[in-house]
Amino acid sequence: ISTTTTALDFSGDQLQTISISAATTFTTSNLAVGKTKTIKITTDGTLRTLTFPAWKFVGAKPTDQAASKIGILTLTSFGTTDADCVAAYAVEE
Repeated sequence: ISTTTTALDFSGDQLQTISISAATTFTTSNLAVGKTKTIKITTDGTLRTLTFPAWKFVGAKPTDQAASKIGILTLTSFGTTDADCVAAYAVEE
């Protein structure tokens, strides 16, 4: 469960599931060329604000996720900084 920050460690598992119950800021560590991460994000019964580092989003960059929804966030690292990450996000209808 996220309180305010969700740390994504690229040296860990490629697939990750998180449940958020507060406004959430994402951070990263251990970025490296070719590393990927797919995160299943579930929100509780309230709309939750999402804040991201300097990732480049393909498609719209989300600012929040609706209550009781599941979103998928996929990240691909092309270097060692947040600016080298390309992100894609989709949420269930």
